[in-house]
Amino acid sequence: MGAQGAGSRRHGLLPHHPPGQSQDEPARPPVPGRPCGHSLGGAIALACDSPRIAARVLISTGGLTRLQVGPAMLAATMLWMARPSQAHSAALLRRFVAPDSTPPATLIDWYTLVARHCRSSLAPPALRPETLQRCRSVPCLVATGEHDAFLPPRRLRPAAQRHLATSLRVIPATGHLVTDEQPQQITALLDEISALLTGPQSAA
Repeated sequence: MGAQGAGSRRHGLLPHHPPGQSQDEPARPPVPGRPCGHSLGGAIALACDSPRIAARVLISTGGLTRLQVGPAMLAATMLWMARPSQAHSAALLRRFVAPDSTPPATLIDWYTLVARHCRSSLAPPALRPETLQRCRSVPCLVATGEHDAFLPPRRLRPAAQRHLATSLRVIPATGHLVTDEQPQQITALLDEISALLTGPQSAA
């Protein structure tokens, strides 16, 4: 093993070799990142200042403004946390999805496990203005569900325009759980941001 490999292993790191690349080949440069974050994950994607981030896709994202939490939502959340059960998880999740939609049984199971064994971080606060200003350096796509109970279009649209100078995409017939209700829309947004980044190079 060469000195570089030994040093990397000594620090718990190994040279990066993507799938399909032999370890005998020189490590390839990292691919620019295009993180996609939903809700709290969106706030995390906004807070990350890695120079490898080339664009962001933010779905019903926290970090831009405080979440809207009305009395009915707060009551359902407190009951879900205080008395974990399938019924209370289902009642809470019905407020997350679009009207006439049914939350998946697997998600009800997961929320019941979370309530029993974890503590929720609840609604994340908005990030500092200087953090959001830095995010303008790369393209951002921001979307929310038409019926999002936490970040409805009327709340998220001005925040996206003010902090990121971008317009809001509204996904119809969808609540806060866009990733579960219409995952194909997430794929379409990722394809769009990839085309935006690679289009000029492809044309060349």
